[in-house]
Amino acid sequence: MRVIMASVFWVGVLFGCGTKDEAKPSTDGDADADADADADADADYARGGNMIVIFMDDVGLDKIAAYGAHPSPAPTPTINRLAEEGVLFTHAYSNPTCTPSRATLLTGRHAKRTGLGRWLYLETAPHDLQDHEITIAEHLLNSPHGYTTAVTGKWHLSSFMRDDAEFQPLLQGFDYHAGAMGNPQEAVGSGHVPRGYYNWEKSTNGALEWTDLYMTTDTANEAVAAMERMTPPWLLYVPFNAPHEPLHRPPEALLNTALPGDPTDIALFDSMVEAMDTEISRIIEHIPADQLANTTVFVIGDNGTPSSGIADPWPSNRSKGSTWEAGVHVPLIVWGQHAQTPGSTEDSLVHLVDIFSTMADIAEVNPTEAVFSDGPWAGEPVTIDGQSILPLLYGVTPANWKTYLYSDGFYPNGEPPYDYHKRMVRDREWKYIRNNTGEAYSESFHRYGEDYWTEGDNLLLEPMGAATTAAYERLQAELARWDAEVLFGP
Repeated sequence: MRVIMASVFWVGVLFGCGTKDEAKPSTDGDADADADADADADADYARGGNMIVIFMDDVGLDKIAAYGAHPSPAPTPTINRLAEEGVLFTHAYSNPTCTPSRATLLTGRHAKRTGLGRWLYLETAPHDLQDHEITIAEHLLNSPHGYTTAVTGKWHLSSFMRDDAEFQPLLQGFDYHAGAMGNPQEAVGSGHVPRGYYNWEKSTNGALEWTDLYMTTDTANEAVAAMERMTPPWLLYVPFNAPHEPLHRPPEALLNTALPGDPTDIALFDSMVEAMDTEISRIIEHIPADQLANTTVFVIGDNGTPSSGIADPWPSNRSKGSTWEAGVHVPLIVWGQHAQTPGSTEDSLVHLVDIFSTMADIAEVNPTEAVFSDGPWAGEPVTIDGQSILPLLYGVTPANWKTYLYSDGFYPNGEPPYDYHKRMVRDREWKYIRNNTGEAYSESFHRYGEDYWTEGDNLLLEPMGAATTAAYERLQAELARWDAEVLFGP
């Protein structure tokens, strides 16, 4: 279902670049139109073109004014305009923390399959993104369009216990990487303390150097340089470190909102979001003019806002790291070539695995035909968990679109058993959460209201009627199915 926003112009209002055909009118409530949409679900949509995937670190719905989820969002004029001129997804989900979300986005496989269920402590991680996993960059090698690829920014998938840690982006198929291997405080080398956004270790295709250039600016600089250098079509993956800790004052030139002399943690966090938004604007402005009409931009949060950045009335104990809405319900905005219903909102259930499938679809690659070439699963077909959202971007909801959505986190990384395993499953109306710690578990069950970013009360704490009980048992069974079918392995 989608709702077209009023008085919205297409690409060029913000950045002065070109026009686009008028968006399709909404078909909500029109049974005949819905039937036509189902019939058109397998239509031959346009393919090809450049892709920019901007991955924001620790940005939940509360920080983006376009969602209207919080009374005090961060200043994000660029992201808000991309939402006005593109397609805003209201029900997009991630994993609870950053490493699993990055692995999920790049492989199209749920966390249990890769064994990455929590962020990596890079200095001591015994299990990271395994070499035999096939990333979107490796799949694009099979594209008939001949994609070039680059990563500019945070990687956070490679354990520093391995000798080739700083080379992993290249070993996983990307043509170029420049950025941090993890968070600002982490480094393959030693020394240079204190570490942060103004003093961090940068890897450029595996060559390590320390730099004092502001990290968020460096990520944007590298993205701009990559677009100028790459031969189209290209995939540019831009995983910002911001606004992940450590909290700090960004350069004043990146802010329009003055910080007080003694700012709160939330004020610092929001200023880091604003600085990133300013640099995102620079990336968009520098898309080569002759390639702008053939470029699609995805803006995504890797998980929800951390407790240190969440302001009342949102509860800080239901934030990043949890499977509550504030932990896994994230921004997703698509703008540009393939956002063919500009100014619309899309409320289909979407997960990061679907973004992987969309990138593959645009590049005309079928990742479900891939086979592991090495490692413990050599010769086995690769299980891909996503569906392409390309039809949704063209105003069509496929008849087979998912009814349920699943997300989880666990520790330790690797194959089970796990010390803890937290997961959720939801449909359009209900949500079930189950957290296992050893043999013990807790659960809650919720019915969504008008505020799609909160679960509402735990219905298990009160008598439930027949309809509520039936929904609870149905989602319990669905979670059991996920547990049985999403397994560590191929």
